[in-house]
Amino acid sequence: MRGSIPLHWTQEANPVNPKPDIICKSAPSDLAVLPNDKEYTSAKRHIGDLFKQFSTPVVLLNLTKENNARECTLSDEYDKSVNNVINPTLPRSVKVPYFHYDMKRRKK
Repeated sequence: MRGSIPLHWTQEANPVNPKPDIICKSAPSDLAVLPNDKEYTSAKRHIGDLFKQFSTPVVLLNLTKENNARECTLSDEYDKSVNNVINPTLPRSVKVPYFHYDMKRRKK
């Protein structure tokens, strides 16, 4: 299954900058830039839904570019959500393996 990173983030539309910065937000309804959701509620909910729908094991593969500062912002938050917040609360038998694989970099 393929999907988007389950965090709240946004990009400000800007005609001068076709690749605007990625901004992590605390909730989808926030209009202002706010600190990150340190509990990663969306990521927890998403992984819980994957467990319900597919059972275990659930393996997460992050396909963001490793050398892209914009994407690293989101990638780093995703890594923290899984490895620092979600996995420590799970029993060893259902911990979620998380891998970062930059396909563009590997093709070179």
